[in-house]
Amino acid sequence: MAAQNLHIDTLFKRTLEQGDSASFEALFKSQYQTLCCFATRYLNSPEAAEEAVSEVFYKIWKNRSQINIKTSAKYYLYASVRNMAIDMRRQNKSQLHTSDDCLNEQAHAGPDAAETLIGNETQQKIDSAIRRLPPQCRTVFQLSRLEGLKYQEIAIQMGISIKTVETQMTRALKQLRVEVL
Repeated sequence: MAAQNLHIDTLFKRTLEQGDSASFEALFKSQYQTLCCFATRYLNSPEAAEEAVSEVFYKIWKNRSQINIKTSAKYYLYASVRNMAIDMRRQNKSQLHTSDDCLNEQAHAGPDAAETLIGNETQQKIDSAIRRLPPQCRTVFQLSRLEGLKYQEIAIQMGISIKTVETQMTRALKQLRVEVL
């Protein structure tokens, strides 16, 4: 167990200090499933847990030059996932009480996930994999990740149920994970 934690710390350090995408991918692959199981305890939904963990890894990569951890990498990952899951629960509760006008404003003010640049080669892989997604799956993914819309907003815009949006996002993430990593 101590050797595994040392390996995780090494991968995390290379990711943050050197921007090493191979270390980041290895860290992602080694911790993703465990973190998803952990997040499911807070979110009671495997799809939402996958989204939370993916978002944590996205933010780690995006903000890698500003991150300075004082604890172990494993603790940092678990704390980040826990906090993301709690934030997602809060957002879901507050969305139930938000009017349609506020939802439209949030859609335009949301973060632009297209700013994610993992490197030219990896970005090309991602773009290519997105183009190969089935049409509805691709549209849901793009509205969620590239335009920053929430599942409820996507469901309203596309005229489908939130459960369908969750299913399509799960399919998209699984296919992208297989093709890109």
